[in-house]
Amino acid sequence: MSVTNYVDSVSMGSSDVAIRNDVDVEGYNKCLDINEFSVAATNRELVNLENAAVNIDSSSDVIIGPVTQFHINGNVTIHQKNERLPTGMEQNDDIGNVYNTNSKDIEADQQEQTECKRRSSINYIKWICFLIMVGYHAKMKVFYKQDWGGVVVNRTRLSSYVHLPVPFIIIKHTGGAFCQTESECKQLTKELQSKHLALNYSDIAYNFLVGGDGNLYIGRGYEYPNEYSRYSYDIVVHGNFLYDQFYDFMENVTQTIIKAGRFVNVIDQYYVVLCENQTERVDSPGRNIYEKVKLWEHYQNDCEEIFKTILRYLKAFCHKRKKDLGRIFICVLLSSCAILLYVSIVLHKDLVLDPEPLYGRYLGNFTIHYVSDWGGKTVTGILDNPLPVGLVIVRHTGTDTCFSLEKCSEILRILQIYQTTTFGYKDICDNLFIGGNGNIYVGRGWDTRNCYLNKLSIAISFIGNFNKVHLNDNMKTSFKLLLQQGIDLSKLPENYLMVAYNQTVISNNPGDNVYNYIKTLPNFFDIDLRKYKYKDMCSIYKAPLGKKLIL
Repeated sequence: MSVTNYVDSVSMGSSDVAIRNDVDVEGYNKCLDINEFSVAATNRELVNLENAAVNIDSSSDVIIGPVTQFHINGNVTIHQKNERLPTGMEQNDDIGNVYNTNSKDIEADQQEQTECKRRSSINYIKWICFLIMVGYHAKMKVFYKQDWGGVVVNRTRLSSYVHLPVPFIIIKHTGGAFCQTESECKQLTKELQSKHLALNYSDIAYNFLVGGDGNLYIGRGYEYPNEYSRYSYDIVVHGNFLYDQFYDFMENVTQTIIKAGRFVNVIDQYYVVLCENQTERVDSPGRNIYEKVKLWEHYQNDCEEIFKTILRYLKAFCHKRKKDLGRIFICVLLSSCAILLYVSIVLHKDLVLDPEPLYGRYLGNFTIHYVSDWGGKTVTGILDNPLPVGLVIVRHTGTDTCFSLEKCSEILRILQIYQTTTFGYKDICDNLFIGGNGNIYVGRGWDTRNCYLNKLSIAISFIGNFNKVHLNDNMKTSFKLLLQQGIDLSKLPENYLMVAYNQTVISNNPGDNVYNYIKTLPNFFDIDLRKYKYKDMCSIYKAPLGKKLIL
């Protein structure tokens, strides 16, 4: 017995039978159950045998029942037609009346089979990618969701599939703890999923996560989009890489994910690698990752090239939907906007996605956040400092200490509102602030006068109440780097004088712990300015600039 294009054999005694498979499943046999194979619309019975395309010559003891129960003694000839049945499954001379299924049922079956094939295809791609990754990086382990203890989410919660091939790779960090062992990384990944599910996300937000143990942790994988876009893969590294080290073996794992995706074409050949801080104002992925990613072949910081990628993708998107009038309008609108942006960027080459405004984006391992980053009100019309200035006044905010952009931003916004409404100042009073993690927040900046003995001084304030807590190493390091930046930018002279705020007015600001710290620094000026008149103070300000000091 021989069977063509069918998944199970059919017993017909000693006869040779060829059964045509009219549903093109192309090897995806799991998509179609044997009980669903449509030989007849009802009960799989051959009807109207007189006109059917089954020729039984000199036969006896013929039993006709369900297909899987054929038992025929005699010669059997089954004619089959090579081409597919018409859309409506109409009767034809070769097939006869065996099929009696309407077009809607057939269309539904075809859609179901197409979806099933797509799922099978994606799963196949996923397995191939993982095999490639393991082969490429022999020391790397791949942990699926069930391996790291994650919740297996009902896939119906994930509203759509990723749009293949993906044109953008976004590199991020978690901003949390660094992990060095499998157990630590599994626990952090599990906690991250729990956090995202609590935020009503469909699943853990990212496609892939890389641990400090050198292993890969699968989030949504290649198959499903991340929480933010169908047109990108998010690769996230466990840790805070403003401080943590991005080791070479971790970089290799990250690049292997991309290479595997390219090998099976789930990532576009013209893909662009971006860091998260190029897409929004955040610290992620931290300078230690950012500096390495900038050296990758497909990293892009040129707006012109990025928008070329967007336009190319829009063109492909619109071509696939050219019969849908509603989406044609959307395509035209999006393309027009993209072209306008593209032209504006070509005409203004100085516009980039990773700007270095005023004093740069980073200082050592610390990030500089500007007024727009922390959500403050931008104020103009305040007098500028005649630079360089000779005096640095050190303060604290007297609030809670903060260790994240969100918390520090909240404190600074409240402080700005309080100082402008209660005291009538035009802006938040201090020039610069330092958060608990060492990151720097720009208030009035180096060039604008502050609210305290404002002529020829710079006010730097630590966020927190340092009568209660001590400065940590990050805050101390950031403070020293900030002072050195002032010298490098010619905002401060090398022989500037440093005083605490409580040396200028009666106050406990900046707290005993800050005061005791700055007394150990070389530029500290141990003088009680409260007993001097304003004009004498001006002389003190000018002393570091080579003016005669008159007290």
